[in-house]
Amino acid sequence: MQQEGERLSLAQIDNVLCKGDLEAFTRLLELLIREPNGATAHQAERLIISRNLDDPEFFEKDAFYAVHYLLKALRHFPPHVGGMLSS
Repeated sequence: MQQEGERLSLAQIDNVLCKGDLEAFTRLLELLIREPNGATAHQAERLIISRNLDDPEFFEKDAFYAVHYLLKALRHFPPHVGGMLSS
């Protein structure tokens, strides 16, 4: 996983979301929490939009939904406002 401020490519994000590696998925979520408006967040959104999450054969959709709703929540309730995620 990349350092803070660095950008993950679409392929890297897709790999994390589709492989089922919990450690890599957790690191991706941590990066998105740190930078919900950063380049990696925007790449993740592009990837989510490009997928047909309604396709019953698309088994990885739970991970994609988790990232989608995490980003929506972080943008609606930014961590710096307070709460458990603020540092």
